[in-house]
Amino acid sequence: MEKAPPAEGGMEVLCRVARELSIPFTDSTPPASLFIPANGLRMHALDWGHIDKPPIVFLHGGAMTAHTWDLICLHLRADYRCIALDQRGHGFTNGLYAMGVEEPRADTLGAAQSLGLKRFVLVGMSVGGNNAIAYGGVYPQTLAGAVFVDASPGVLPTGYKDVNAHNAAIASATSFDDAVEASWKHKSRGSKGYRRYLLAHGTARFDDGHWHQIYERNLAPLLPPAERTANMAARRDALWSLVPNITCPSLIVHGAESLAQNAATMEDMRSKLPDAKLVQIAGAGHHVQEDQPLALAQTIRHFLTDIAY
Repeated sequence: MEKAPPAEGGMEVLCRVARELSIPFTDSTPPASLFIPANGLRMHALDWGHIDKPPIVFLHGGAMTAHTWDLICLHLRADYRCIALDQRGHGFTNGLYAMGVEEPRADTLGAAQSLGLKRFVLVGMSVGGNNAIAYGGVYPQTLAGAVFVDASPGVLPTGYKDVNAHNAAIASATSFDDAVEASWKHKSRGSKGYRRYLLAHGTARFDDGHWHQIYERNLAPLLPPAERTANMAARRDALWSLVPNITCPSLIVHGAESLAQNAATMEDMRSKLPDAKLVQIAGAGHHVQEDQPLALAQTIRHFLTDIAY
């Protein structure tokens, strides 16, 4: 696979985007790129340092990488140890992309154990939010807090259609510049500079000569429609059954323009969590951390000041 030039995803670019978006930061050191054992995986993680600070673990959504959290981590790192994981089948982590409950739970547990984390805040977006439910519903005693970014066990059909359309738009491109333009034309929220930076980490030219999301290299064979529907329903029911077990303080963040979640599903999620607040962020779609990174960083920071590690 051919990747974008390394400079496109460099720290200098990230800091420039942060300044353009008025996101405060004090440390421009690149994060450490780690490979850790987790549930039989060679899991990749970005560790933003400050090992003496309270830890936060970030789980990205489907078709993304750990870098989706870079602006959030850049802002929070002065006060927290931010660790963003490439989930199985994504980024530099091996394994087949999994949409179940057990495997992602074991992956997160293995990563926390390898990192020596006894108590931490878990932040998950979309599929990463579901994986946070899968983990928090069984190991709530290890969590000081949980943040669910535009995530609930149920996803609106429009959310799936939007992801597929975005992936197809990128797959029409035969150059990195065209991939950026196709992605931006499909969804033009947030910073185009940040989109370019993220695509430098999350896309590649495959053997067919077109650019694709790199997670697509590890997709499991597609199940027949009826079996796929049954599996998704079982996963959804399993996740809903776990939500009430997450007893730590929780924050739900909803992108006001999301096609994957609406206000009703977010309120349903809030009502089933024992101790949760719900915040809606204007001007954000499903990818809140990319569409409105400053607002999300400030929202998470405010939540963190109210909890005790």
